[in-house]
Amino acid sequence: MTSPERMQFPRVPAKIKAATGQEYPYRRLYARLLDGRLPMIQQDTDTNRYYIEAADFPALLAALGLTALAPMPVPKVSNRARTATPAASASRTAT
Repeated sequence: MTSPERMQFPRVPAKIKAATGQEYPYRRLYARLLDGRLPMIQQDTDTNRYYIEAADFPALLAALGLTALAPMPVPKVSNRARTATPAASASRTAT
């Protein structure tokens, strides 16, 4: 079982797309892994499955020549209380 700090290798292409907006095919990623060009990908000795630590994900993007998208700004929420419009209030009381 993988810990929250680890990501299983088959999930990496989807994470790359979410982080960069670009697709990176699994087969291409796996070929680079087998060529030894992705040292941040490790193999679990118990299960023989590949994984990457979450902290190493930026290094993976750099090794692939990709850059992460800027984080989306959080929308500002007004602290004002929302009030109903007079038309909406009238329709509720007209029953």
